[in-house]
Amino acid sequence: RAQTKHSFARRREAGKPIEPPTAVRAADAVVPGWIPTGTDGHPVRHLSPPDESKLGRLEADLKRKFADSVTAPSLDLRQPRIDEMAEAQAVEFLRGNELFDKGDHLAALAEYEAALKVAALVPYVQLNRGNAFKALLRPVEAAACYQLCLDASPPRTEQQRLVHSLALLNLGLVREDEGRLQPAMQLYNAALALNPKCHLASKARGHMHVRNAQRLQASGVSKSVPPQYEMAFNMYGRTLDVDWQLPRVFRAGKLAVRMETRTAWNAEVYHFTSNLTCINGEYL
Repeated sequence: RAQTKHSFARRREAGKPIEPPTAVRAADAVVPGWIPTGTDGHPVRHLSPPDESKLGRLEADLKRKFADSVTAPSLDLRQPRIDEMAEAQAVEFLRGNELFDKGDHLAALAEYEAALKVAALVPYVQLNRGNAFKALLRPVEAAACYQLCLDASPPRTEQQRLVHSLALLNLGLVREDEGRLQPAMQLYNAALALNPKCHLASKARGHMHVRNAQRLQASGVSKSVPPQYEMAFNMYGRTLDVDWQLPRVFRAGKLAVRMETRTAWNAEVYHFTSNLTCINGEYL
């Protein structure tokens, strides 16, 4: 062991690689004329070129496995799960959410339409319907659904005020899509007045102030640009102060509906879901 250690030390002092390569001439390489070198300029031990055919076979195998997993028939839901969904009167609502997440917004709308028969779910279903219409670039129908959500959840109780604020934010995003910036700003302000922790409203206001600053800069009104950026900075700071990742749960009859966010076309919107967890007869 000591002799080997001294041998390595002598090679290091001589500026040679610790392990001498098995081939140092092009004639000795596996592929004539090809000797790979490392970062230090010395030949490396891997004298064979990369096997492109092996990489190609590996890529083809991965593509085949992915295609098989996508086209494989899906398993049916367990009967106890179906019974739970039926007992909570949330079958269509949950199906609509699943289809929405898969990007099939038209099919989701059909399920949401059927889910409206459950009175306790109406405001939550209407909000999700509006999101589906927004994702389909149909702002008129989206705004109508958000308005129906507002009508179904007047700001009387605390839960209704929170749901009302979420619908105001989503409606404001539609107005901004339509180019109606003043009504959009008013809706964002109303959402924040009802719910100071409506972080998407603060974020949307910040975006509007940034865009206003850019327009003012392009128009040559440079004196008005810094205040817009200052207001945007304050709004973004207000967004960061909210623990938006914490779950917010609403009670819809026996069903607990959870507030989440989704992306509908070009903006992040509030969306309602449920994991249908039942504990002691209560769905959480």
